[in-house]
Amino acid sequence: MKKIADERVVQESHGVMAKNFRTAVLLLALLLVVKAAGVLIGLPWHALLPEACGLLCGGVVWGIWKSVRGLWGTADERIAAERQVCLSTSWTVTHCVALLVCTVMMFLDRDNSMAYMLTALAMTLIMYCTMGRMTQKGVYGAGNRGSVWQRVALIAGITLVMAPAMLWLMGKMRQQTYEWWMYILVEAIMLGSCVLGGVLAQRMAKRSATNAEEQLKAAEDADEE
Repeated sequence: MKKIADERVVQESHGVMAKNFRTAVLLLALLLVVKAAGVLIGLPWHALLPEACGLLCGGVVWGIWKSVRGLWGTADERIAAERQVCLSTSWTVTHCVALLVCTVMMFLDRDNSMAYMLTALAMTLIMYCTMGRMTQKGVYGAGNRGSVWQRVALIAGITLVMAPAMLWLMGKMRQQTYEWWMYILVEAIMLGSCVLGGVLAQRMAKRSATNAEEQLKAAEDADEE
């Protein structure tokens, strides 16, 4: 039973992530067109980098994977399953590259930070939609080891170390000196965000577990019939 449940988690997760690749490509392409129009009215060309890099890296992974695994033919059961894995992996690459380049550009080009925040908002929106779909499918948090709060504690610890370091680095780049209370305020905001994120993740994990039990029970009842 556990093996069947684990296989279901993997398949359902790849199915959700596969849909994300198409959504991310369309959304990033739309943002790329909008920003390209902005370049004509004064937006610097490097504002296009998050979308361009995300689409390029994700597209390359998608194309190479499909070619190496021979997924261009008629979709039988094996090809359909591997296509989902391919799309899932391609979305992960697209998402991570776009966010990473976006974050770097926020520090390097602070005058156009709003353009990069738009990209970050789009990627965050897709991520929250993903969490909702995975909860509905009953696979959210199913493959994670340890409790939600153990992961939250780890993330909070890393964040509380990185946040003041990033604030100090930003001050150096802008040739500004921030007061001590600014560091405390940033730490408090980041800690509060981690706690709220943990509460949300715990609720979604519980709801996901309930949905998984209901779906497995329904599958067992269907097999018996």
